[in-house]
Amino acid sequence: MTAENSGAGSSGRRTKIAALWAGLTRPSVLALGIAGALNVATLAAVGLFVDRDFVARHGELFAANPVDYDAMVTQRIAALAEHPPVARTVVVLGSSITLAAILEPELNAALASHGLADVQVAKLCAGRQSPLDALALVEQLPRQLRGVVVAGVTAESLTHSAATAVSIGGAARVGFRSDAYDQILFEAGFPQPPRASLYAIDNAAFLSARFPRLVVNLLTGRRVRFHDSNYAGRSPSPEQFEVQGRLYDRMPPAYEANAQRNLRLVERLRLLTRERGLQLLLVAPPVNPAFSARYPAVARLRELHATRMEMARKGAGPTVLTAALADPVDGADFFDGIHLSNRRVAQAYADWLAGHIEEAIDG
Repeated sequence: MTAENSGAGSSGRRTKIAALWAGLTRPSVLALGIAGALNVATLAAVGLFVDRDFVARHGELFAANPVDYDAMVTQRIAALAEHPPVARTVVVLGSSITLAAILEPELNAALASHGLADVQVAKLCAGRQSPLDALALVEQLPRQLRGVVVAGVTAESLTHSAATAVSIGGAARVGFRSDAYDQILFEAGFPQPPRASLYAIDNAAFLSARFPRLVVNLLTGRRVRFHDSNYAGRSPSPEQFEVQGRLYDRMPPAYEANAQRNLRLVERLRLLTRERGLQLLLVAPPVNPAFSARYPAVARLRELHATRMEMARKGAGPTVLTAALADPVDGADFFDGIHLSNRRVAQAYADWLAGHIEEAIDG
């Protein structure tokens, strides 16, 4: 190689390096690089520093909005596990129907009026929560916790199929591993890896799904304040009523098989609460009579559910309670076909429920 060729080669390399540097330092590319570095750094920090105690203290950082109840449940169950309450506790479980019917401020006030002001309420409701989710949550409760588990068992919750359960567990909606989830996923052909006893590894699916939201909340300093209910105080929505009607106006496929499977999960819930020394109340929140009157399939579904609950009430299982309010409810008390919105009715329901909680604690 001649000196001339060598010089030309060196000059070419310097030109490429200069072009690369110029490209890397362009504002748009530089911003992209900084964002990528921040993401990598945040991901590393999540793996190193995020544990159950962090989630208990700062779980709202993983929330997308004030009605992100999966994030709320994750934070609250972590707080119960990390910092077990000394006071007697009422744990409320259920889907959005129970979430809308049992309002935390109203239940606290009702308990106080029944001489139970020292009782702590832990509301762990979330949309689409099934008997499987309720079982998984009770597994997470600290063994020293004492009190009452109030589980909403609605006609809709018994329609969940095994496929729904797999999708819930597989999507890592909540940030905790559960024997119940692992078993259902295993039976469906999705065996889970052994637990590593490290929160970030055992809950990698949840943290990965929530990672973008965590980054945004950290960078903006946003702290979500969870709403107790997304329906309380809202005016009825005829449009949502019709949408739900079209969805519910047919009996779900394989309803009987789904109901039997979910009732077996409820029985496991009963056995687990008894093993933990907890009282279990199965409650059926108020239902919208206009919804049943308009849609025959809904009426049939609720009739079947009422029959099942009556059979359970007469059996040797847990206490089964159907709301018996002094003033009947009507369609105007609901936001749509299934979600209670009238706070006056919620107050009456809380007072009725507090009386039964008092009996369970004293008994």
